[in-house]
Amino acid sequence: MSRSGHSPLLLCASWALVLTACGGSSSPSSGSVALGAPCRGDAECAPVAGKVVRCDCTDQSHSPLCVADREAGESCAFTNFQPTCRAGTDCIGSLAAPVCVARVATGGACGGDTGLCQDPDYCDPSGHCAPGQSKLGDPCDFPEDASCAAPNLCDLGTCVAPAALGQDCLPGGRNPCVAGSVCIDLKCAHPKPDGADCFFDVDCVSGVCSLGQCGRGSLPATTTFGCGLP
Repeated sequence: MSRSGHSPLLLCASWALVLTACGGSSSPSSGSVALGAPCRGDAECAPVAGKVVRCDCTDQSHSPLCVADREAGESCAFTNFQPTCRAGTDCIGSLAAPVCVARVATGGACGGDTGLCQDPDYCDPSGHCAPGQSKLGDPCDFPEDASCAAPNLCDLGTCVAPAALGQDCLPGGRNPCVAGSVCIDLKCAHPKPDGADCFFDVDCVSGVCSLGQCGRGSLPATTTFGCGLP
């Protein structure tokens, strides 16, 4: 959960249940699985022009399906598994009718349903995106962690330095850890290699966490995987 005021109203990661995992290596992918068809990894999904396609759990099936990330203006409503908004957009709005909203450039209006600011800006007290100016040790606009000049963060009204490797951290709009590390399980750690267990994309060196595994490779054939729907 973010400590930043930049949080969209819905912060929900797709998760799933691995029923049995017996080892083995990832199988090669042909990238030929159509949208809406079952899959075992991002790389199995056929590319679609102009779309970002991934293998993910949805509200439509007990098994992961090839799906396209939602574009700006498209619904991101969900019951169990929140659809992924395309990079550069966020799921914002009421619980009944949230939509993917594009991030706002410097000087643009922000806040509420208008949209979050592009990195490294924050939504300043006037309701516009601006780069943080506060220096280390200076007062800042808590809970807007990006109201401090990067890479520092606003913590309880004071700009603090990112946490060192191995130190405690709290995920937010800006990486709370020093360069080269990320916040995993509330500790600053090196991002994980492909094949390692993960929960968020940021946990992985590749920037992709697919079905609880870093990278776009398929799950091993010996792994039985379900999305945990009732």
